[in-house]
Amino acid sequence: MQIIEAAAPTPLPTRVLAAIAIDYSFSASFEMVGEPRPGERMSTRIHRSATHDIWLIRWGSGSRTVLHDHGGSAGALYVVAGELVEHRPNPTGVGPPIRRTLRAQDHRPMSPSHVHEIANDSIVAAASVHVYSPPLETMHHYELTDESQLRMMRREVIELDTFATP
Repeated sequence: MQIIEAAAPTPLPTRVLAAIAIDYSFSASFEMVGEPRPGERMSTRIHRSATHDIWLIRWGSGSRTVLHDHGGSAGALYVVAGELVEHRPNPTGVGPPIRRTLRAQDHRPMSPSHVHEIANDSIVAAASVHVYSPPLETMHHYELTDESQLRMMRREVIELDTFATP
């Protein structure tokens, strides 16, 4: 008997993930996520299939993530309301992080190796749709060393049965 190991799932192309996020934004019900207080964000997974999952995130004013990746999943985010700012380590390894402002109706594709942090620097709440492929299972949290290198600080495991209830 020959044992065949399953190959790791191949991520969907980021342009497809962006299209899913944009399409889903027209019917997204952010009320199921809850209203974050300033400095907080709230998220919930609302769909999971073999190829991708969809998350809704609400961002209170002044909220932010830590520097992180998506555990080898490709992704796309689409800003539905408000404004978010993405900070990425400078790919040259020197100089300040790269800053990108994402306003309502902007989207951001992300390769499986994408590392960033997202912030809502405004005084009003924001909302975004995120799609990951394969479905998000882990995230790695990083800090940037004095030498502009990434140092992994923590590995977060995403519960597979985490879903919103309407």
